[in-house]
Amino acid sequence: MVGILGILKSGAAYAPLDLDLPEGRLRAMLTDLRPRCTLAESRLLPRLPEQAGEPLAIEELLRTAPPQEGADQGVEGPPLDALAYVMFTSGSTGMPKGVMVSHRAILNRVLWSQRRYPLVAEDRLLASASFGFDIAIWELFGPWMAGAAVVLPQEGEHKDPSKLLDLLDRHGVTVAHFVPSLLRVLLEEPRFAAGRPLRMVFCGGESMDRDLHDRFFAALPTAVLSHFYGPTEAAISCLYWDCHVGLAPGPVPIGIPVDGARVYLLDDAGKPVPAGIPGEVHIGDVPLARGYLARPDPTAAAFVPDAVSGAPGARLYRTGDLARFREDGSIEFVGRIDHQVKIRGHRIEPGEIEHALRRRPEVRGAVAVARGARGAEQLVAYVVVEVSALGEEHHDPAAHEADLRAELRRSLPEVMVPAAVVRLEEFPLGPNGKLDRRALPEPGNSARRVHVPPRTATEETIARIWSALLHRETVGAEDDFFELGGNSLLATQVVSRLRAAFSIEFPLRRFFEGTTVATLAGAVDEILIESLERMSEEEAAALLSRLGQSDAR
Repeated sequence: MVGILGILKSGAAYAPLDLDLPEGRLRAMLTDLRPRCTLAESRLLPRLPEQAGEPLAIEELLRTAPPQEGADQGVEGPPLDALAYVMFTSGSTGMPKGVMVSHRAILNRVLWSQRRYPLVAEDRLLASASFGFDIAIWELFGPWMAGAAVVLPQEGEHKDPSKLLDLLDRHGVTVAHFVPSLLRVLLEEPRFAAGRPLRMVFCGGESMDRDLHDRFFAALPTAVLSHFYGPTEAAISCLYWDCHVGLAPGPVPIGIPVDGARVYLLDDAGKPVPAGIPGEVHIGDVPLARGYLARPDPTAAAFVPDAVSGAPGARLYRTGDLARFREDGSIEFVGRIDHQVKIRGHRIEPGEIEHALRRRPEVRGAVAVARGARGAEQLVAYVVVEVSALGEEHHDPAAHEADLRAELRRSLPEVMVPAAVVRLEEFPLGPNGKLDRRALPEPGNSARRVHVPPRTATEETIARIWSALLHRETVGAEDDFFELGGNSLLATQVVSRLRAAFSIEFPLRRFFEGTTVATLAGAVDEILIESLERMSEEEAAALLSRLGQSDAR
């Protein structure tokens, strides 16, 4: 927080770096950024790639900085149109794109939010978003402007619903922002609604379905629930909708424009569409980003001249989203004009996944799609391979799939790694000779692992947990969590139930180190053995008895 504020006050711009990203992706981002320096806690400096510029330890800077009381008096801040930050999004060419946003765009959105949803000094706002998401700007500057408190989760807490609820309770959080898929998980926890002081909840990053809307008000009938829409290219959000009990039947709208934003729905000829007819969402005016850093061609393709307003030099951002006006003037999301998808709040270009798969010499073609119900979508990749280029160890489709997914993890963020990779002899084609995405088979129709029943008490417990969360009648020891329909949010629920079932502290990162029942059981047993070694004989015997395991085990 200190670093971001200091950078912005200096007139420089910042770009958040997540060191958990694969090194190749970080290097691609830094190649575009060419940063003068990188500010981090000293413990993280050794992990920075060499392209990160001069490393600066923030603790050392704070320790040696002279007193600055009154230093801001009479000093002008940076120009409103100066660059404030660069945040990266998925790119269809296989490379992430850095979105450049100005101080003016941020200021417009934060001031509007304070007018529309005033925070007061007594508020406690949960800053749960990663700094790589632009909503984090509001989570910091909104409370600061009102003199309210910011509640910062410790590392990993924002990904664990159980720990997140503990945090809400411990600090008496009154205002929070969640992606809809996380809010759905929290609503499944009985203690979420019990005596909670939450007075305002904001949702964004994904579409909100009617079921989630109704469940929220059943749990917190007096709270404010607002739904936001807006890409990174339009400074945090440009549409909002205040939800309410008794909403008319139909989907939850993505809303009406925030102050300073112009939003048009245009047809293929660039003309406004009438109410009820789908058109592509175009965004203009104050929230608009400056373009993509070091990417002139994508910038020219996405940020087009504004022929609607007629204002000289005005531009519009083409979102690729289809929407329509409702009778009440609000906008309803319809879908995409391309294949871009949203997975748990992350905007993903399937082309980037396909590009990574095609780097393998045996892959002749690759297609990535999202499958599943809205709010529970999963990525599935399909590949056509040159069998003669396969090594002997990859003739088994399951082994080849595991190897492909492992390689994708080395170049892509976890949220972009497909839950399954399906090998096909050829892609299904339509009458026009183009790929027929609707004819791609369900992952379950591809070659699967042989079912192996759970063999130990630990495997049986884990299989029962997966069966309940994934709604599967049978779960085998060699089944993979993500192949069965799991996702990272459900993984946090698995971990929470493991902690309760085995009375252990199980780190979320251990889950992703091995995602079959057997490998997860091995990790649980390791932790159990370590804890048993610290117990008395009586305590160990009691725990083993409760778990149904023998002393020999």
